[in-house]
Amino acid sequence: MNLKGLWTRSNIALAALLLFLAAYIATGFVLFAFGVFACVVAVVLLEIVTEDTFKSAKGAKQSAWELGIAFASALAAWFILGFILQTSSPINVVTSCSMLPVLERGDLILLQGGSVAVPEAQYAGALANATYEQRGIRIDASDGTRTYRFVLPIVGGNPLFEYGLEKCAARARDGTETHEFCTYKITLNGTEYALDKSNDVIVYEPTPAYYGLIIHRAFLKIKAKDGAYYLTRGDNNEFLDQQSGIRLVPEKDVKGKVLLRVPYVGYLKLFLFMQFEEPKGCGYLVGGGG
Repeated sequence: MNLKGLWTRSNIALAALLLFLAAYIATGFVLFAFGVFACVVAVVLLEIVTEDTFKSAKGAKQSAWELGIAFASALAAWFILGFILQTSSPINVVTSCSMLPVLERGDLILLQGGSVAVPEAQYAGALANATYEQRGIRIDASDGTRTYRFVLPIVGGNPLFEYGLEKCAARARDGTETHEFCTYKITLNGTEYALDKSNDVIVYEPTPAYYGLIIHRAFLKIKAKDGAYYLTRGDNNEFLDQQSGIRLVPEKDVKGKVLLRVPYVGYLKLFLFMQFEEPKGCGYLVGGGG
C-alpha cells in the first residue's frame, strides 16, 4: 500500500475538515456540520489504515502498548488538573446559546472549584423539601397581552421568592427586534436582589437530571438551615432557571466556576456526538439587565 498516498489523502481530509468547520461557524448551516463529521470519520479511518500498514512491520503489541500509555496519560492529566483546580469536572463544552454573548456554542471551558462570587441571602428555614408548583401571570402591555407560566419553589404554601418582570428586547441575527418580559430582579424575605453580570458563571448538575450539566450565571446564593442553594440564570434567557422547572441548586451539585474559555475547540465534541442543529435561543440575543 502506498503510504505517501494515504498521508496525502489524510492531509486533504484534514484541510477539508477545517474548511467545513470554518463555514459552519460562519453560517451555522447544518450541511457544513455533516461535512465536518464526514471529514473526522475520514481522517480517523485513514489513520487506522496507515497504522495497520505500519503494524505489519512493528507488530500489534507495541501499538496496543502505545494506545494504553496514551489513554493512561490522558486519564492522569484529567485527575491532576481536577486536583489542582479543586473540581471533579475541570473541562466542559458549551452546547447551547443560553450564555451569549459571554460564552458561545462550541467553546471549551476550564472550571475551578472553590468559592463563587455572588450575593448571599439568609433563609431561616430548610429548603431541601421545597415543592415545585406551576404559577401563572398575565401582563397587559401596550403591544398585547402576555401570559407566562412558571414552575416555582414553594415553601409553606408560598413561593420562596417574588419576581418582577421587566420589558426586554430580543434582537435576531437579521436585526429585527421583538419585545418580551424578563426577570432581572427578585425579592426574598423583603430584600430585593438584581441580576449582576459580574457574578461568576457556574457549571452545575440540575434536577431534573435530563437537562445535563448546565452552564449559567449564579444569580443568588441562599444560606438556609440545611445548607446553601443557588438561583441561576442564563444571560441569554428571559427567566431564572428556577422559574423554568429546574430545582434550587444545592451547593454540592456545583462542579465549579468558569475560569477560562477557548473558542471553537468544543465543536469537536459536538460533531462527534452529532449535535449539528443549533438549539433554541441561538438565533437571538436578549438585551438588558445588570
